[in-house]
Amino acid sequence: MRYPLPTTDFKETHVTSTPSGRRAPLEAVVGTAISHQVAFCGPLGVGKTTAVLAASTGEVASTEAQWSVTSTMVGRGMPKRTTTVGIDYGEWKADDGSTYAIYGTPGQERFAEARSGAISPGAKIVLWLFGNSPSALDEAAEWLDLLDAADNHGRMTVAVTRTEEEGSRPVAEFESFIHERHPDIAVVVADPRSSEDVRRVVRVATGGSR
Repeated sequence: MRYPLPTTDFKETHVTSTPSGRRAPLEAVVGTAISHQVAFCGPLGVGKTTAVLAASTGEVASTEAQWSVTSTMVGRGMPKRTTTVGIDYGEWKADDGSTYAIYGTPGQERFAEARSGAISPGAKIVLWLFGNSPSALDEAAEWLDLLDAADNHGRMTVAVTRTEEEGSRPVAEFESFIHERHPDIAVVVADPRSSEDVRRVVRVATGGSR
């Protein structure tokens, strides 16, 4: 499976990432019997690709591409040198025999069509949000609208990251803000770099315990 890249602004082609960090040209993603599908959504740089890599137990099909000029995530203190331009894909084969298909989607609006393609009717949706963004609640509202939470709230989970950094909002503020609008959306704290955290988020999203 190959995902098309735009012809401008980017330098890299498709790569396959493995848990060891090895990267090679992406030729195909081989399907297996899938128990659950989960799509990771959220703003640029929040850690969706990182989360797919952290949770997966095999190779990950990645569509990360480098910016031709480094972009800085203003107010978040982190350089953003790559961006997802298609769909990242990984699988987590859990100890109980379940296989979770995990999709990482692009955060930029110009790639919204690719994001929509990953959110099939049977997929659960995880919205990753910056806990340390000055406009965190505005971003939450924007993304709830983008993901049609009014219709999809029953299959949505919110994961808040970077909650320990200076200037971060208390998680309770996210819970209050989101539950005023959609009381059934679970809100959890997670680090997209942590396999344990990301797999816990996936469990919650698919009906498991926290």
